[in-house]
Amino acid sequence: MRYLVLLLMVFALPASAKWVKISENEEATLYFDQSRLKKTENFPRVWHLQDLKKIEKNGALSRLMLIEFDCKGDRYRSLSFSEYAQSMAQGNRLSSTSYTSEWEYNFPNSSSEFMYRLLCK
Repeated sequence: MRYLVLLLMVFALPASAKWVKISENEEATLYFDQSRLKKTENFPRVWHLQDLKKIEKNGALSRLMLIEFDCKGDRYRSLSFSEYAQSMAQGNRLSSTSYTSEWEYNFPNSSSEFMYRLLCK
């Protein structure tokens, strides 16, 4: 059931999203969806978009991830990952995976640290 809900959220997300730019580097422009922030006391979630500057080998031009933060542990993990053929998570969805990755700690001055401060502080 949990995977079905995540999958349905991935289908509905791009059209209703309010993307806010976090940062930009030579590979991608990074955004989070302000309209779907799920602020909970200890484990908030946010949709994170990587709008790529070059097409990947598999044809992807953007990536969409659902990220969960551990506010007490200063760390995060991915819950869902999708790749799209067009920028801003538009066009054909090339791949989609629901999973729970291992916890990772935030790096200083990274997009994950920015989102952690936004959601947890």
